[in-house]
Amino acid sequence: ATTGDWWAVAWRLVMLATWVVILHAAWRANVAHGLVNPIYRGGGTRQRHDTMLATADRTRWLPQRWQLSAPARAARTRLSRSWATDPRYLASLAGVLAFPLMFFVFVVPVLQLEARWSLVAPVLLAASIGWGRHNDVAYDSTAIWIDISAGSLGTELMKGRTFAVLSWAVPAVLGSAVVLLAWTGLWELAPAVIGACLGVLGLTLGISALTSVLLPYRAPAPGDNPFGTEVGAVGASLVAQLVSSLATAIAMPLVTVPFVLALANGTGWGWLALVTGLVFGPAGVALGVRLSGRAFDARAGSLVGAVS
Repeated sequence: ATTGDWWAVAWRLVMLATWVVILHAAWRANVAHGLVNPIYRGGGTRQRHDTMLATADRTRWLPQRWQLSAPARAARTRLSRSWATDPRYLASLAGVLAFPLMFFVFVVPVLQLEARWSLVAPVLLAASIGWGRHNDVAYDSTAIWIDISAGSLGTELMKGRTFAVLSWAVPAVLGSAVVLLAWTGLWELAPAVIGACLGVLGLTLGISALTSVLLPYRAPAPGDNPFGTEVGAVGASLVAQLVSSLATAIAMPLVTVPFVLALANGTGWGWLALVTGLVFGPAGVALGVRLSGRAFDARAGSLVGAVS
């Protein structure tokens, strides 16, 4: 509009309006269908076998020391089912994708950055996935009493929760990294991107595992509006998000500085980024699971009151 290009203004407005109409129609059709076809509540079919237990045993082929314990497998299977079917978890994925997508679609073109800087998007995706899990315990509130009554199994339960996220987060992050590397053709930066992605994902998941136990808050219950906010939980959620953000900002330079140097100064830094990512990523997950598991056992009773 500033340059007088009114045709460009017109087609952009038409495009926005069209998307609103399409998405509104899709939403109405989805709601109408879901009200009369609740597929996740039976869907008119009868289960012939227990898929939860069958899924939990899929790691039996691994060496003994690599296998998850029974409580960890149970928690992982439960959360994996939630990530596949629960509208609250599915809605959170939209927020996870928004930040890296905005960077790739808007920031890179508007600032006229070189194509190599688009490789930041997978790293932002990893950070967004890990940071968002600070509400993991809150979303799983209806099952906490089962976990607590099973005994002092905090570490195993938090391990299962974390592996449920890693099972889809690692392929998503590495897949997006490979796609952008192929798009830019900068395969020499692959060690930097992969190292940064794995390091950031591991560190942020470890931090979120701890904050989800130390700073829990009430989240929408199963069946509630996934975009709703629980009364009285706004302040607690803001504190949890602020603490998680500060801890993430402090930890991320451990793996992102070599990555940025690889993009700006030379691909030689990429190997350092790969090493730091492979070291700090798993270490962050292991430390976060251990500390959050101990905290889960220590404050099990208060957790129930905080999220219910």
